[in-house]
Amino acid sequence: MQAENHTDTTKELTAERLLLRIMKLEHTVQELRQESSFKDKEIRRLEGQMRDWQQVTLKLQSRVTKRI
Repeated sequence: MQAENHTDTTKELTAERLLLRIMKLEHTVQELRQESSFKDKEIRRLEGQMRDWQQVTLKLQSRVTKRI
């Protein structure tokens, strides 16, 4: 009987550890998704800036070409 109780207790502790590990992994996944989302937004922002500067550069090149 005691061995059976010990086995049940061990199974419960193992199950609890697994649940805790799963919860930690879920939390980590959420953090990574947030970071990824932030990085995606930052990339889009920087790409927008890059396009803006490309337009400025093209306008300047156009003006310089017209003066030559």
